Amino acid sequence: MELKFFESPTCPDCPAAKKNVKEVLTKFKLLDSLKFFDISTDDGRIESLNCMVMGSPTLVIDEEIITKDVLLDARKLEAELKGRVN
Repeated sequence: MELKFFESPTCPDCPAAKKNVKEVLTKFKLLDSLKFFDISTDDGRIESLNCMVMGSPTLVIDEEIITKDVLLDARKLEAELKGRVN
């Protein structure tokens, strides 16, 4: 499973979303698969364009975009991952 988290230093929701993502992925033993990208850098912008990410925070799971409304709710994120892992 490919996991990419896109964030920005100016994003007010990114710290909470990042915390939820780390906690939920730890439960599923997937944290080591997670790659972080800062969209304010050239490399982060290029990767976000390749994944069609338009903002932050965003999690990409195997090319599917998971947006802020799910990332800020750990229960929604956990439900999203359960359907993919099991």
